[in-house]
Amino acid sequence: YETVVGRGGSTLGVGISRMNYEVGGQLAKIGAEGKSTTVTIFGRVPIFHQTNRSLALRYGYNYRDLEDDITAFDLEGKKHTHSIYAGLVGSQQSGGLSLDYSTNLTLGTLSYDSFYSTVLGMVNNVDEGTYAKLEADLTAVQQIGHATDFLVKVSGQKASRNLDSSEE
Repeated sequence: YETVVGRGGSTLGVGISRMNYEVGGQLAKIGAEGKSTTVTIFGRVPIFHQTNRSLALRYGYNYRDLEDDITAFDLEGKKHTHSIYAGLVGSQQSGGLSLDYSTNLTLGTLSYDSFYSTVLGMVNNVDEGTYAKLEADLTAVQQIGHATDFLVKVSGQKASRNLDSSEE
């Protein structure tokens, strides 16, 4: 859910998502499955908004509860994360070119809630504690004639060593 707050186009929102999964291939034989629940509080504040370009600040908080289980061996992997993020999101149109871009800095903490998760963390060299990641995205669409577009999309992430696979 997201709603406008005030008169300047700022928004605040809240979201919740739940996902269940089963892993295929060789891991299906040992019952690799899991679920995650994510609760998010987020906002967006326009810096400027014009006909052909815009820029906004986005920010938020995420709580994620994760379970990664191996049912054939009764192994229960439980962990959770808290994170805050802030970034910029913008767009620009000029002639037949459209650019959309964003960057985000996330700071968070990872906590293991089961022995199996602690062991997996040691094996994968991921410790409980803090992590950071910086993400950037750019999408460019160039109109070529009346019926054709050329699209280029580039994404990148730089993360601390301590990034859990759920945050990649």
